[in-house]
Amino acid sequence: DSFKDITADLSKDEQTALFFGNARRIYRLDEVSSTGLFPA
Repeated sequence: DSFKDITADLSKDEQTALFFGNARRIYRLDEVSSTGLFPA
């Protein structure tokens, strides 16, 4: 399955959480997210 196929089954909130979770893991944004720039 493609990434779009997988995320299509998720709600918008779940897609957002997945996106920001991946972004934090990739870019090490844990410190940034704690400042409120990104949703939890």
